Amino acid sequence: GQEGFGVISLLLGEGEAPTHALTAGHLFPPGAGHPAEGLDGDSRWGLGTVVVNGLDQPTPRDVALVKLTAEATRAWQPQRGPAVTDVGDTAACVCVWTPRGVSRPPVRARPPVRVGVFEAPARPAPFTLRELLVVYPGRTRPGDSGALLLDGDRRERAVGLLVGTLHAGSFYEPLARALRTVRSLAEAPLQRVVR
Repeated sequence: GQEGFGVISLLLGEGEAPTHALTAGHLFPPGAGHPAEGLDGDSRWGLGTVVVNGLDQPTPRDVALVKLTAEATRAWQPQRGPAVTDVGDTAACVCVWTPRGVSRPPVRARPPVRVGVFEAPARPAPFTLRELLVVYPGRTRPGDSGALLLDGDRRERAVGLLVGTLHAGSFYEPLARALRTVRSLAEAPLQRVVR
């Protein structure tokens, strides 16, 4: 991860190939229509366009849905990805996934915290998020926004989407809730989850 960049950790679709990508909403200014770019070495390429940003809602959720370009869809290579599950209100044994790999050994995620106030360069003002998962000590760094929090037992279930760090912890939007948010706002089922 690099400063100012995030991670596309989940690809969503309704058929055999992905049509949308899920990442952190704070990477983009308010509103839809903003370009999302991919980075390959020093070159940037068009990944898609933001169609939904959960931070723009009355109850903000730090998640963005990006409609992929035809080129991004063609570049996709089929891979088996983790299932998405709801972590509930209890602590979970988790692994933190970042572009540098998966944390070892598994760490403990605390039950959802009530509130956190975050800032991001793309957003005009601080924003408040509620009921986040938190991992102490944080194992992420700038550029990891949007990375997955995986179930620690077999790493086959994704439970969170990285929002950022605060007070030495890594904070995650519960992934099942984030998916419900973008599905309802996009008015699309986006049932097939691939990575």
